[in-house]
Amino acid sequence: MKRNHRILYSIIGLIVILSSSTISLAMATDIKGNWAEDYIVQLIEKGAMPIYPDGTFKPNNSITRGEFIKAVNNIFEFEEMVEIQFKDINEEDPFYNDIKKAVAAGYINGYEDGTVKTKGFITRQEASKILVIASNF
Repeated sequence: MKRNHRILYSIIGLIVILSSSTISLAMATDIKGNWAEDYIVQLIEKGAMPIYPDGTFKPNNSITRGEFIKAVNNIFEFEEMVEIQFKDINEEDPFYNDIKKAVAAGYINGYEDGTVKTKGFITRQEASKILVIASNF
């Protein structure tokens, strides 16, 4: 249970980092010296959050639903997949398997219009719901 709380707080910290526009980073690595550097490094090492091809993390960028769902799956080690049928995602989508895992884990079920909107930015309320359900909080 303590492990789940630690993970949950790390994810919440990640949301704050990614949604903050006030953090000013002057270093080329873009996380060196950041107050959350240790947390970011842990997430990268776990494979929960990737770095961009140019070697940056871009902590000031907003996070998409797809990226967030992928991070949750990696952190909580969700592997089981179920078949899905959403209008806006297919096998070519980079988050297709992550959506299958998220549905199997029970923390997403899509929108009323039959979509999952992986490319849209996630809101704090959506992230909160996902974290509580995924962590059995």
